[in-house]
Amino acid sequence: MNIKFRENAVTAVSRDATGITVAVRGIDAPIVLRFAQLSDAVRAESMGYGMEVRLTRAAAIERDTKSGKPATAAEKHAAIKRLADHYASGTDAWAMASGGGGGLSADTRALIEALSTALGLPLDVIEERVRDMTTAERDSLRVDPEIKPALDAVYAERAKSAGVAGMVAKNLIEKLRARA
Repeated sequence: MNIKFRENAVTAVSRDATGITVAVRGIDAPIVLRFAQLSDAVRAESMGYGMEVRLTRAAAIERDTKSGKPATAAEKHAAIKRLADHYASGTDAWAMASGGGGGLSADTRALIEALSTALGLPLDVIEERVRDMTTAERDSLRVDPEIKPALDAVYAERAKSAGVAGMVAKNLIEKLRARA
């Protein structure tokens, strides 16, 4: 058996549809557990636990790089729902299109909203296309003259709803200049 360990890892795991093998660095005999050996109750619990972990990890969305604020509860809820809906569709695919678990950064969510507004296309269509883009491609859209006004409007609305628009922003700018 050829299980690869990560650089500093003590354990390494190999899993397929029939079972799981856990190797421990420095120990010759790996631990092999075949799923067929499990009781129905243990199989059901492991499936439930696995889905719990998978769905809640979808809520691990990066902070907004502009404001530093974490994703909102609504954004986290939407990411979990997208993934749950994906599985409930009967799909055989563990990963959603683009390989993501659903979690997109707040900046990418803002770009999707701006593209939907600027191009008049549904959010789900835009999201699917944006998920397939590279970071460089997303960045080019953020500064495109056709898209940037819509993106600026999304950020302005976020700032307004967070209470940091207008004069608050001016005060923040002055504080930054004063520390320079």
